[in-house]
Amino acid sequence: MCLRPVGDVDFAGRGVLASYTYVTSPMYGRKMVAGGGYGIGQIDLDEGVRVQAVIGGARDRWRIGQRFVVGLAPCGDPESGEQAALYEFGPEPEV
Repeated sequence: MCLRPVGDVDFAGRGVLASYTYVTSPMYGRKMVAGGGYGIGQIDLDEGVRVQAVIGGARDRWRIGQRFVVGLAPCGDPESGEQAALYEFGPEPEV
């Protein structure tokens, strides 16, 4: 249940990993990655909203509470040659 009205939120693309799972079925666009799956995570953005998104990087390095940042990942259909991109969160590089 939503406890307040919903609306557009501009965000900088950074947040904290709240939860995740690993999916072993084909992703939309029929893209399969090495290892046969991909991550889906709940990211608590710095602006105070939570989003669900594809997460990348090595899954053995994902940690609840870890800082994540958004980027672009290729997504396409190798059979048709169609190319696209999707938003993907991954661990924020350590400084």
